[in-house]
Amino acid sequence: MDISVLREFLDLTRSLNYSASARRLQIAQSTLSKHVSSLEKEVGARLFVRDSHSVRLTSAGKVFASKISDVISAYDDAIEAVNDIRVSFMSKLDIGFIVAAPPRSVADACRVFKVKAPGVKLGMYPMEPEEVVQAVESGDIDLGITIVITDAVPRDMSFFLMERQLFGALVDNRHPIARKGAITMADLAGERLLIPSPASFPIMGSITSARLLKAFPNIDIAEETHGLAGIGPLLTANNYVALTYNCTLRFFKEGYTFVPLTDIDIQAAIGMIRKDSRENEAIDLFSKCLCEVLFSDKVN
Repeated sequence: MDISVLREFLDLTRSLNYSASARRLQIAQSTLSKHVSSLEKEVGARLFVRDSHSVRLTSAGKVFASKISDVISAYDDAIEAVNDIRVSFMSKLDIGFIVAAPPRSVADACRVFKVKAPGVKLGMYPMEPEEVVQAVESGDIDLGITIVITDAVPRDMSFFLMERQLFGALVDNRHPIARKGAITMADLAGERLLIPSPASFPIMGSITSARLLKAFPNIDIAEETHGLAGIGPLLTANNYVALTYNCTLRFFKEGYTFVPLTDIDIQAAIGMIRKDSRENEAIDLFSKCLCEVLFSDKVN
């Protein structure tokens, strides 16, 4: 049953004049007559009696009109409530991101988003990788841009890939490994290794450590890092080799080198993560803006 036809019916019950109602509704009189006839067939009863001199409601028409008036009021209330929610969703968008995310892509996506949704307040919050996932899960932020193990994305979340990651060694430029184009675990024999702490990175750290130790059970771990930004001083002061992902290099402007490991592939990527159950038009729009930017980058 078409709500617009019901509105036409109610207008006609007030005017009892097909010509006047058609003009007010800005439709042809023949269209109004056709809609009323279809409505009568759907209801299964005559709603109007029409002759050459007058139009009047039948008993069924009067009962139907009294009930339909409440239905239309409820429908209008429902639409208004939905619009209120939509406006509240579109008033602000909070995004958590890791500093190691591709800075140009994120910035360009924000720029495109603000052009398309100038009234939406955009909140950007730098976080550690685990904080991003937790904040998305709790609803503290609307979406996140972080690094994940691609086969370990939480089941209730969707992940949009921005940049695949290599696993390897991060070293001070003065370390001998910095002069190599690629290495294997054999090249790390005797080195003091630094890995992400599972306590600080419950998902990334735990999975990375577990897969690393499974592939190389005799690996010698000297220390665990509790924050990506603190890796640099540990590498320089202690001559450590950090086993991490190539995005970590974005924390340091100079003085460090990333060398990929060729005999282990821990599938990781940086991308946008969002909760499947979180309905928000601003999230959908930002997702499209990010996709637009990334596609444009690939074309250019």
